[in-house]
Amino acid sequence: MNADSLLNLLNKLHQRGGFEIVNRTASDKQARLMGRVPKPAMPGWLIIVQRLLLRADKAAWSVDISKQYFLRNDQVVFGWRLIFQGPELEKALPDIEQTVLNAPRVRAFVDEQVLAGASGSRNEPGPTGKGAQGVLKAAVGPMAVAQAQFLAGRPG
Repeated sequence: MNADSLLNLLNKLHQRGGFEIVNRTASDKQARLMGRVPKPAMPGWLIIVQRLLLRADKAAWSVDISKQYFLRNDQVVFGWRLIFQGPELEKALPDIEQTVLNAPRVRAFVDEQVLAGASGSRNEPGPTGKGAQGVLKAAVGPMAVAQAQFLAGRPG
C-alpha cells in the first residue's frame, strides 16, 4: 500500500475527528491504525465512527473499530483501533476519506446562560408570594389560601 494514500486518510481522521495516530501497519489488503482521541473531540469522533460503520455495510471494504486497553505507568488507558480491510484497499482509500469528510460536524450548543440584567434573587417569591418556588416550599391548597391572606394582612 502506498504510504502517501494512507497518510491522506490519517490527516482526514485527525482534522475531522481529532484522531492522533500512535501506531500503524499496512499491507495490500489491510490497514491497522491505533490512536487516541482527546475528550473534547469525542463527539465529532463518534459521528465519524458511525459514518464509517454505515458506509462499510455498502462498500467493498470493511472496518472494525474497537478500543484496546493497556497499562501505562500502572494506569489503565485505551486507544482506538481501526482495522480497514478489502481486496484492493488502496483503491478504497478515497471512498474512506470521503466518508470521513462527509460526516457532519458537531454543532455547538449552550447548556446554560446567565440572563442579562437578572438579579441574584430572581428565584425568590415576590412580596405577594408569587414567583418561582421550590417544589417542597410551594404552598398548595388551603395552605396557599392562608399564606395569601397572611401576606395581604388579613390573618385567616
